Amino acid sequence: MMRWIPSTSALLATLALGLPCASLFADSPTGEFSSFEARLENGLKLLPTFTYDQDPAALAELETAILQSAHEPAKRARSEEGLLQALDSSTRAGSEIICRLLRTVASDRSVPPLESLLVDSKRSHLARYVLERMASPTAGDALRRALAKTTGQLRAGLLNTVARRGDTAAVPTAIADLKSSDDLVANAAASALGQLGGDASVEALHVARTDADTPLRRTIDEALLLCAERFVTTGRVSAAADIYDHFQNSDRPPHHRLAALRGILAIDRIAAIEQVLDAIEGDDATFRATAIQLTADIEGENLTRALTWLLPSIDETSQSLLIDSLAKRGGSIAKAAIVAATRSEDETVRAAAYTALGQVGDVSTVDLLVDAAAGVSKPEKQAARAALVELSGNGINERLAHDLGSYGAASKVERIRALTLRRSFSSLGHFLQVAWDTDARVRQQAIEALGRLASPAQLPTLIALLVSPQSPADRQQIAAAIRNVFYETSSIKTRAAPILAAFETSSSGAKAALIRLLGHAATEEARAAVLRAARRDAGEVRRAAVETLARWPNTTPTNDLLDLAKRLHDRNNRSIALRGYFSMASQADDASLLYARALEIAKNAADTQLVVESLAAVHSAETLEIAERFLNSDNVDLRDTAGRSVVKIAGSLQDQDAPRVMVAMQRTMDKVGDATIRQSAQEVLNHFERFDGYVLEWAYSGPYNERGKESPEIFSAKYLPETVDAKDVYWKPLRRGVGTWAIDLETGIARMNHCAAYVFTRVHSPVNQEARLEMGADDMLKAWVNREPVYGAWRRSGLRPRDVVATIQLKKGWNDLLLKVVDHGGGWQFCCRIRKPDGTVLDGLKVQRPRA
Repeated sequence: MMRWIPSTSALLATLALGLPCASLFADSPTGEFSSFEARLENGLKLLPTFTYDQDPAALAELETAILQSAHEPAKRARSEEGLLQALDSSTRAGSEIICRLLRTVASDRSVPPLESLLVDSKRSHLARYVLERMASPTAGDALRRALAKTTGQLRAGLLNTVARRGDTAAVPTAIADLKSSDDLVANAAASALGQLGGDASVEALHVARTDADTPLRRTIDEALLLCAERFVTTGRVSAAADIYDHFQNSDRPPHHRLAALRGILAIDRIAAIEQVLDAIEGDDATFRATAIQLTADIEGENLTRALTWLLPSIDETSQSLLIDSLAKRGGSIAKAAIVAATRSEDETVRAAAYTALGQVGDVSTVDLLVDAAAGVSKPEKQAARAALVELSGNGINERLAHDLGSYGAASKVERIRALTLRRSFSSLGHFLQVAWDTDARVRQQAIEALGRLASPAQLPTLIALLVSPQSPADRQQIAAAIRNVFYETSSIKTRAAPILAAFETSSSGAKAALIRLLGHAATEEARAAVLRAARRDAGEVRRAAVETLARWPNTTPTNDLLDLAKRLHDRNNRSIALRGYFSMASQADDASLLYARALEIAKNAADTQLVVESLAAVHSAETLEIAERFLNSDNVDLRDTAGRSVVKIAGSLQDQDAPRVMVAMQRTMDKVGDATIRQSAQEVLNHFERFDGYVLEWAYSGPYNERGKESPEIFSAKYLPETVDAKDVYWKPLRRGVGTWAIDLETGIARMNHCAAYVFTRVHSPVNQEARLEMGADDMLKAWVNREPVYGAWRRSGLRPRDVVATIQLKKGWNDLLLKVVDHGGGWQFCCRIRKPDGTVLDGLKVQRPRA
């Protein structure tokens, strides 16, 4: 059971800070002793029997009284007396509360009774909690006396307490306990000596470390480091340095050696630097790495110079770490060493150097980084690319863009990439120049850069590039770049103007690309230009024009598309025009009229089928009627298409005009042979019958629940009705809570949570047959047919008809149907019916509630 920690802890913290607490209890009496006494007495009466599972609010009055007495001597003495009197007779929970409250009011009067608890294995920690806070020497004497009487965990706890009190009188005892055979005590003694400090503690810790096992040795090392810190704070830096010197031995863990190095750095910078350099040159790879990390925080050009001298002489892994540290130190000396490291024979070192140049590099390292980025080594390429983006300082972008056309293709690509990521808008002119480069990689990089950085002001230039590219294959990427620039302006006229200016005089390839862009600049002039192209041009241009009109961002070209479908002879273009027309027609108020017009211009069965297929997008009685006409078609494909459209339209109308929809579904069932379409029609019909035919005759057993168990465990548990002894179950008729299709078990059985009930009925089938068991529950259920499980998944949900469907086998004659309905919380309901596998009514089914 989770232990309650009284809220007094937060309030006591307030008192410890010396803050007034009366405001915490606005309704607390502040002047009447009798009111205080009543609060105190009433609270103290609860403590002898108080347990952890009781409501802590009952003690609010007692807390108020104790807090009220903190600064009034008479009341404080009365509070202390009352708490001490209750201490011996209280429960463990009560004792814990008393000690927490005593911490506010305890005086030397409390020391003797608390001292007696220090040797109590169950309550020692409570007494220490109070005594540790008390400044009185009497409390310290009591803690030290208790040390002489305890062992094991109690002694370790006492050592921790005297250490936190800073009680140096306990040092001899802690020194003796360093030799304890109890590991817990020995470790506690070492920690205590670290907190108490002093020459005696240090000497004892050094001696004990010689024979200590590894865990104790590490505790001693931590204690020595604490002693050194205390020496530093008290001005005894020489004593601290003596301790830190011991940590240069390789048997110390790296993190302790690093802590010692940091300590030396605080008191003797020159000595620390020497030790850091020695560690980097040493044989201990782990400590070398630790020392290298420390160098980033030590200032000084001389150290930087020394590190650069060491750099080539250490292993490759350490070189990478030191390069990173040099980058953080910065300066020209570090930069020169890092540049030299780019010529290392090791790939990882070179990559680390290129990464570091992102921090310390400048305009002089641009070409070096570009060459690496253009190289073949993946680690170096990635590092150099990142560094080119991170470089700071004057002239970087200018150096990258200078005389861009004079470099090799790989170098051009990397320079353009870096300038793009650096958002160098001033480089747009350079990008436009190389967008006609003879190398496809350069052109692609330049075009991508233009798409990212160009503004609407550059649209005429980009259109000119689209009209006359270095290669027609570039047009698709150039068009994508132009579309990106379109996002920088919401003015469709700004978009359309440069396209229309170049439109009439362009080649067919350029014209097709321009037409597709006009769909993103949908002015009236743009629509007229695209329509002219669709009517008079041919091939690629016409296809682009028809597709663009079909995808126009508004419905303006609706009639244009119908006219094109009537005029065009090419089947593909006509189909595109019709589909675009239907997409726009579906948004019109008179959609059915527009579809009827399309039927009038249909030139063949394929056109008609396309019209009928598109009817499904408009959910109205008129389009349902149009689609139904084609259920009588002699063309099987057209009849099936009509059936699919009828089902889709009717499905959306089922809640508006149920009789009309049911007629349409029945006609579809009669006329269409496709099994999938017929099943879809049946599902719509099933929707109207979803509350029909539910089983309402049941007997029940329960409720079943167990103390401390929640619904998942109740769901998994097997109670009598689902065991081999189920014949002994007494079934009661379920008469209350029975609705028109669902049954409310809270009304029928009981209103409770985390429980289960079993419901049982018998079903008569005229033949052996497969059937569909449709169920729903709030919250979970299991199902058996003739003692065979058919459903049992853990699944919480609200009550819905046909929420769960299971396939079952009914035998000829009577069949047993058993459900387990589990409630988690809130409602407790279920529903159940049996249908044919396709969801239709199962004829001849009878239900009979079993007799009690």
